[in-house]
Amino acid sequence: MDHNLKNVFLKLHGEYYPFNLLSEKRAREAAEQMRFFSLKRGEKLFLVTSKPTEALYVIDGNVAVSAEGDDGKIFLAPEDSRSKPFLLTSVAQMPWIEAQDDSLVGVADMETVEYFIYWDGLVKSVDKSDERTRNLMDKMRYSLAFRRLPAENVEKAFHKMREIHVRMGDEIFQQGDPGDTFYIIASGRAEVWRRELAESAPKKIAEIGEGRTFGEEALVTGETRNATIRIAQDGVLLALDKKDFEELYSERMVKWATAEEAKAMLDSGRKILDVRYPEEFADSRIPGSSSYPLSTLRMTIVGLDHARKYITVCADGKRSALAALLLNQRGFDAVALKDGLKQWPYALES
Repeated sequence: MDHNLKNVFLKLHGEYYPFNLLSEKRAREAAEQMRFFSLKRGEKLFLVTSKPTEALYVIDGNVAVSAEGDDGKIFLAPEDSRSKPFLLTSVAQMPWIEAQDDSLVGVADMETVEYFIYWDGLVKSVDKSDERTRNLMDKMRYSLAFRRLPAENVEKAFHKMREIHVRMGDEIFQQGDPGDTFYIIASGRAEVWRRELAESAPKKIAEIGEGRTFGEEALVTGETRNATIRIAQDGVLLALDKKDFEELYSERMVKWATAEEAKAMLDSGRKILDVRYPEEFADSRIPGSSSYPLSTLRMTIVGLDHARKYITVCADGKRSALAALLLNQRGFDAVALKDGLKQWPYALES
């Protein structure tokens, strides 16, 4: 069966949860991380799942899912995976997928999809007039630098970063220089050159491109630069001074509450704000919580009571951290639920 991947992406974005919560661009990127399998009727696929968060989506046709040696089968059609991902580990670590007719299935890591939802919400939470920050955040979403950065500090980091336009041949720093700046490559490429001995000639040991970082090692260790960085292609660097780097990467600006602490706070009158999308909120939530999606929180925050104390909640803690930061910046008393609802051991309602 011949499938146009562009049409598959559009179908996922238009019909399947949670791809339908994302912008079209982010939905396409999330879908590009998936594995797709086209099966003829009667064909079997022995699927090895690498993560417990992997889910099966039936795009076309009908399939039966079963564990090896188990006569019991779960039959899935497209409508069975549109409203809720089908977690493969609910059947087996290595399930069989059998096509009941010509079928197309996709396997998505829901942890990756959750990251795209988080980043989409993060970009949307920035004021629309701040086009520079929005564009930079959209461009740098894959950078590991921001995956390591506490979620509540991401927007602040972009505001503090300087843009440096560089040309091929420029040396950003040399081996032995003091470490005073952290860099991210927004565009272009750079080469890493190193001398093994003081008297030896430097050798190129690596080439790094868009989204990659350099300079952090000297800032963390306090030692001098251990290599020379030379620009290999014209581009733009984002630079963060040592003081700002230490503040943003070392200090947490949000107070966290464990599930046990949050439950005690809830029992004592704290109000829970669930900052996930309305569709996620409708599926399951902590009893008594209210829906305040992160993407619209800047607008809806004006309706909250400063006399109340709040707990922000999301799937894994990333979006709730940003929400708690927004609340605290505006004078509210807010904490974020650590690890989110996936680690919540108490009752949920739907």
